Amino acid sequence: MLLDRLDTFDFTAEVTATKRTAGLYYATALIGLAGYTGVAAWILSTNTARIYGFPIIHDPRTAIEIALQICPMMAAIVLVLFSSARDRLARHWSVQAGTHLIPMYLAVSVLSAAVILLAPSIAVATVCGFHASMPAPMTLVWVAAEFLFDLTLIGIFTAVLYRLSGKLWLTILLFFSYIAVVVAAGERWGITSYIGFGSTVPVMLTTYSAAPLYDGAGWLLRGYWTSVTFFLLSILYSFDSSRSLRWRRFLTVSAPLLIICVLTGSLTFRLQQSTNTERQPSASVQLNAALLADASTPRLHLANLDIRLTYSPSEQAVGVQGTLTFTVPDRPVRTAWFARPALMRDDKLQFMDAGAFSVQSFGKYVRVTFPGGLSPAKTVVMQYTGTIRSASSFDLPVQAKVFDNAFFLTDTDVLWTARQAACIASSQKGCGPEENYLMSDRATGAITVVAPDRFTAVTVGEAVRKPVRSRVESVFSFPTARLTTFLIACAPFHETEAVAKNGVRVRVFRSSLSSADGDSEANLGKAILDFYQDFWPGYPRRELDVVETPAPNGEAVSYDGLLAISDKIIGSRSPISGGISNLLEFVMAHEIAHQWWGYRIVPSRAPGSTFLTESMAQFSAYKFLSSRGILSEQDALANENRRYMKARSRLRSAEIPLSQAQTGDELAYNKGAFALLSLDNLSGGLLMTRLGALMQAHSGASLTNTMPDPFLVSLIDALPEGSRPTANRLVYSTGAGI
Repeated sequence: MLLDRLDTFDFTAEVTATKRTAGLYYATALIGLAGYTGVAAWILSTNTARIYGFPIIHDPRTAIEIALQICPMMAAIVLVLFSSARDRLARHWSVQAGTHLIPMYLAVSVLSAAVILLAPSIAVATVCGFHASMPAPMTLVWVAAEFLFDLTLIGIFTAVLYRLSGKLWLTILLFFSYIAVVVAAGERWGITSYIGFGSTVPVMLTTYSAAPLYDGAGWLLRGYWTSVTFFLLSILYSFDSSRSLRWRRFLTVSAPLLIICVLTGSLTFRLQQSTNTERQPSASVQLNAALLADASTPRLHLANLDIRLTYSPSEQAVGVQGTLTFTVPDRPVRTAWFARPALMRDDKLQFMDAGAFSVQSFGKYVRVTFPGGLSPAKTVVMQYTGTIRSASSFDLPVQAKVFDNAFFLTDTDVLWTARQAACIASSQKGCGPEENYLMSDRATGAITVVAPDRFTAVTVGEAVRKPVRSRVESVFSFPTARLTTFLIACAPFHETEAVAKNGVRVRVFRSSLSSADGDSEANLGKAILDFYQDFWPGYPRRELDVVETPAPNGEAVSYDGLLAISDKIIGSRSPISGGISNLLEFVMAHEIAHQWWGYRIVPSRAPGSTFLTESMAQFSAYKFLSSRGILSEQDALANENRRYMKARSRLRSAEIPLSQAQTGDELAYNKGAFALLSLDNLSGGLLMTRLGALMQAHSGASLTNTMPDPFLVSLIDALPEGSRPTANRLVYSTGAGI
């Protein structure tokens, strides 16, 4: 075998046969590197039509992230396969230089890492080209240096495996055995990749930061793996000597390094665990007992909010001051449950005009007791302050939302949310249709953002901006009650605008570090809005805002009057035109559809709710793509049926009918879209029009929720009589139904 011949390669021999073997080695190394590069490029450029129904080109940041997820494993395999040759090269250099073997192992590992680094670099450049959206040179150098460091550690690890085993086949066996152990138990140990050794938090790149996200956590983990690497090298140093020196070296060098490994590992693990569990709900017996005692107690309802955010870019912090007015339901309340703001620290809480109260904390949740009770229909005012800033290098949620030149916070990050005990309990019995699917109150109020004058704030409501010294105070008010589910974004945005039917302004806010693409995104939003308004009641707001957000915060989320779309999706490109991708068109069409299916039709928290939100939005997006000639309805039908059937083989007996769906999974996205596309075919392509009429009938008053089941009955009744049996099977039975 070729690997056996490489295993016998001797760098010190100077006979002709050895020169031929050397040539074979270098040729094989080049072939291996080319194969590694080709596989990486193939994965990055794999046709996405099988997933979405149309091809796309990922933006360079996404391509780099994918490469950094797949390439370490492939690089480790390459390093293992060439471990014997690397070992002989290190020993050859050691003889020539007259130095110890350990520095040569390090040198060969660095050299191997530098050569292997070429593969993902060439793959990304081949797939993405040198597009204007490529990250800045400093970012590329930064990421490359970190990857080089990780590969060096992996190179040393595989070299030690070979040195200890002495045989290539045994090294391969040990390496894959190690991988099997890591895959089986790695999550329990906090190891973050299949390799295990040299793994860090995944590299995340965003248009709002020149540095990779989570870099501090990455280097803490690299520090731990470096200590382990030095310990492994010390083992070789100790036992690559005479018997009389081995144990002396082990006790003086390896033993202290082992202690350092244990200390750094335990400290890193504790820091990671303490940060990750700090905001989790307590699982104590006391919590369960308190929830059980308050299971029948109604919750308070938010009626008005007044939030003030003060942004300090240099500190990467947002100060929060809030005043929330709650109403007491129609019976007295002695205890009230709240969910803490997800990211806030140093929060101080008080109630006005509510008499004495006591606070009992259960991690994420808080129980407030009012000994004197709260009278029915009484209003209670809560005031609080706090700060949103990263608590440690492992505080990843904050690092993905608050930068030194932008922040992106949602209602759950800044509001104390009233909750019913029955909705917190794990069984959630009694947490039913009186709540809407978002579990969000409707309230009036205002949101104020204070930031340096070069920043623009975006959120729900009518905006009034006024300068205050070198800062700008932006006040967003909404005097009419609306769902309190929102995003607050603040950055030096690049803004574009288009005007849709009924004078609706479609505004797109993109990062100033993004490559501008004219008004394409705004015009796309206009086209989608116009398409839906041809079938459904008019869009009720004056503006529809689209904000480019960092990918770790989600691919896309719709709020009332605002869309958050990740920089990865908004930066993707069409391989045909080079312009905005069909994926962006599909995602934006889906999210804009939620302005009707989610914020005009607001389902109760009841079975079938996701059919009225996600299934409807998915179907509507396919109808838009069909109108643009991007993807035919038949192709969309076949695509979603294929994906649903694949999911069904996994769900098996756990599958439930669409009429019972309450989670956004394959059932809602794939089968729901398949069912609605099928019903559209059965109704002669008139389903969009019929949905508009149903929307008028079921949206009702602005303060009511829509029960899914009556809507589904009305939907089927609106279809031609001959298609109703099929519609009933699609909605109320498992399986495809046709």
